[in-house]
Amino acid sequence: MANRKYDYKMSYREFKRSNILKSLFDIEAEPDINLNPDFFSYEDFYVIYIRFWELDNDHDFQLSREELSKYSGYTSQEKH
Repeated sequence: MANRKYDYKMSYREFKRSNILKSLFDIEAEPDINLNPDFFSYEDFYVIYIRFWELDNDHDFQLSREELSKYSGYTSQEKH
């Protein structure tokens, strides 16, 4: 578990203690990403990518605040 606070943020210390970099190197070396289930499978990636593509109206591979605000039915809000 990389993020112990469950707040979707990772401190540098948590990053250093995690196995994220090792997993990335393992994925790069393994032709079949499904054989390394440390984080998510190819099927999980595909679902995430399709949702991203649907949000990215101009298909510039970046989500603007407006595009991101459409995630989950406009439930995300700016902090004031």
